Amino acid sequence: MTQHNKHLIIWKDMLKGDLAALEQLYSLFHTDLYHYALKITEQSDLAEDAVQDVFVDLWNYRKQITNINSPKFYLIRSLRNQCLKLIKKQNRLTDFAIVNPINIIIAPAELQLKAENDFVKKAIETALHKLSPRQREIIYLKFYNNLDYEELAEILEINYQSVVNHIHKAMIKLRQADVLQHLKY
Repeated sequence: MTQHNKHLIIWKDMLKGDLAALEQLYSLFHTDLYHYALKITEQSDLAEDAVQDVFVDLWNYRKQITNINSPKFYLIRSLRNQCLKLIKKQNRLTDFAIVNPINIIIAPAELQLKAENDFVKKAIETALHKLSPRQREIIYLKFYNNLDYEELAEILEINYQSVVNHIHKAMIKLRQADVLQHLKY
């Protein structure tokens, strides 16, 4: 049985009201969700609040949830929306998506590198910094959370082709910086 199928079984048990299944989902996904929320909010307390809110809402509204094929995708999409809601609540901005796109910073320490010397890490950091904020967010979700193009489009509320274009342009920039051979993806 694949890991995805195991997650779906736990998900379905949670939807039926199994509190232990909710706890399992929390254990399985908390770390990835927290790191993504931290990148969006840039505040550890706000990131943790967003993750907690997602799981509370998941439990409270489980009876209304239908046709979920990927629990991780559902949780990431919910988390992104929750983060944006919390940021707006703090009155930090009026329309986050237009005024201030999410500016995710991907640190070399987060990457699975083939070689771990300081020169390579610095080159990768510089290359990633040259990507647009949207490209960095898409790269982060695609390669660190293993989401597919359709899931990325839905989470980011852009069309499929835009996701493909962003990834293509990002990969061209990374290839031009000659850092792709150092990454494990």
